Amino acid sequence: MADPRVAAALAISPATGAAEVVGAAALALEADEVPWPSRLQGMMAVLWRSLPEPLSQSLYVPAPAGIRLVLAAHQGAPAPLAADWHQGLVGTAAGDRVVQIVPVLRMFHGHGLANPAAESALAVPVTRRSVRAVLCLTALQRDAFSPVEVELVQAVAEAAAERWPDAGEPGGAGG
Repeated sequence: MADPRVAAALAISPATGAAEVVGAAALALEADEVPWPSRLQGMMAVLWRSLPEPLSQSLYVPAPAGIRLVLAAHQGAPAPLAADWHQGLVGTAAGDRVVQIVPVLRMFHGHGLANPAAESALAVPVTRRSVRAVLCLTALQRDAFSPVEVELVQAVAEAAAERWPDAGEPGGAGG
C-alpha cells in the first residue's frame, strides 16, 4: 500500500494551490513513526516542489548552547553550516522574528553570499513561544519571491511551528 504522504508530496507542483501545499507539508510533519528531522525534510521536499525555481532551501535551528543557528536540513546549492543570531539574513530573521524578503541579495547588509549565484532570498522564522527554526530560500533571479510565494512559505512555517515538539517529547528540540 502506498504511503499517502508520499502520494501527497508527489502531487505538488508550482501550479498547486496553497491549501494543498500546506496540507501536504502538514502530513509530512505528522508522521509520528519517523524522527522529527526526517519529518522536517519531508516538509521541505513538499515546499521545494511547490516553488518554480529555488536555488536552495535551508532550515536552521538554534544550536544546543543557543548562541548560533545550525543547518538542520537542506536542499539545493551549498549553504552555510551556521549563522549567528542578529547577523546576516538567517540571524536577522531569527533575532528579530521577522520575515526577511531580499529582492537583491547583494544589497543585504551582512549577508555572506555563501553562493555567489544567489540573487534573491527569503528567510522566514518558525516561532512557537520562541524561535524554533528559520527557513531560508534562495533563487537565481532578482526579486524571485512573489507575495503569493512568501505567504505560502509563511503558511508552511506556521504549520511547522504548530507541530514542533517541545523538549521531552519524541524528537523535541527544546524551546
